[in-house]
Amino acid sequence: MKNTFFVVSLIVLLVACQKFALPDKNGDSSSHDEDESHEKGKNCMDCHYSAGYAEGVFTLAGSASGNTNNADVQLFETQGGSAIRTIQVDRLGNFYTPNDIDFSNGLYVGVRNSNGELEMMEDEIFHGQCNLCHGTSIEETLTIE
Repeated sequence: MKNTFFVVSLIVLLVACQKFALPDKNGDSSSHDEDESHEKGKNCMDCHYSAGYAEGVFTLAGSASGNTNNADVQLFETQGGSAIRTIQVDRLGNFYTPNDIDFSNGLYVGVRNSNGELEMMEDEIFHGQCNLCHGTSIEETLTIE
């Protein structure tokens, strides 16, 4: 009886405290026709991580300016290769995905505008926090032409 009470109490405690909740990796990715994102230009992963207070855990997220209509962010294992992942930029210029992405070997990033033109970053990335660098004093804002 004592063990049952302990187990039930532990389950209630874990459910009640969001800090112990398992990351939600089944959420939605951004889409072209969506306009409910927020905090454009800020580092999404300040809140959208496993211990964060925001809903959803993102593996890649950021913001873009300029002609973001129907734009996509694409990930590549090699320069000039085929895209292994495409994330749509929403109507507010934000993009995000909770889907698993393996950054361990580095990935190349390209942004495809609505005309189909692809602009690639020169260097590999090893994390998906785009606004950690872009839009700060480290890198200029990501602008789609």
